[in-house]
Amino acid sequence: METESFIKLLKKIDTLNSKLILNEDKDIVNELKIIYIKRFYAFSNSLLSLVPNLEANKYSIIAVGVILRTCMSDLITFYYLFGLKNSNPNEYESIIKRFMADNLDHLHKDISKIDDINERNKCFKIMKSKWPEYFEKSENKVIKPFKKSVSEMAKEFIANESSIYKTAYGFYDYLSKFEHIGKLTFELQEFHENDTIENLKKIMVTYSLYLDSFISILNTFNVSNEMKNEMNEIIEIAVKI
Repeated sequence: METESFIKLLKKIDTLNSKLILNEDKDIVNELKIIYIKRFYAFSNSLLSLVPNLEANKYSIIAVGVILRTCMSDLITFYYLFGLKNSNPNEYESIIKRFMADNLDHLHKDISKIDDINERNKCFKIMKSKWPEYFEKSENKVIKPFKKSVSEMAKEFIANESSIYKTAYGFYDYLSKFEHIGKLTFELQEFHENDTIENLKKIMVTYSLYLDSFISILNTFNVSNEMKNEMNEIIEIAVKI
């Protein structure tokens, strides 16, 4: 029954995605929210294709574990960055912008390794024309990125005794065993391959945290009454699981 309810929840979220229209303006905070929402839908849709097959294909749990770990990574990152609005209001938006620049910085470094100077400059030019706001003025240099690991973010939260972050980080750390090779990798994988009930329990509890963060973000937008009703239905389904 719980499995059926969870699948119903994922289908409801998929339906909401098809109806939702958000203002995709260039405000950096809004841009990060949109990225988060799009990733939420992508991961939810991936789970929708995997969860119904857990019993038929026991190896599906490996993909589910990796997806859920990324969900917890997103959740911790989101709450950390948006929490800066209260703790660091003067630099809040600039830090988010620098955070968004991090993977552009990695791309920039990769391009810097191209031997052919003409090809290298061509790639820099493309980067700069596509993301001019992330470059230093009059330079082929990405703005200084904000670098802080998920573990560092989570530990700051845990130090402040916030239980939701402690729970999220606990799942993030546990699910890392699906992603990184080590002594426990095979033994945990084997355990989960043969315990569908335990799998569903962990999946649903972990996903419920992720769903809470999605609803928190969606509530910051001016959505229609129809969308609000859809969201309430999603919450009602989630509560019953």
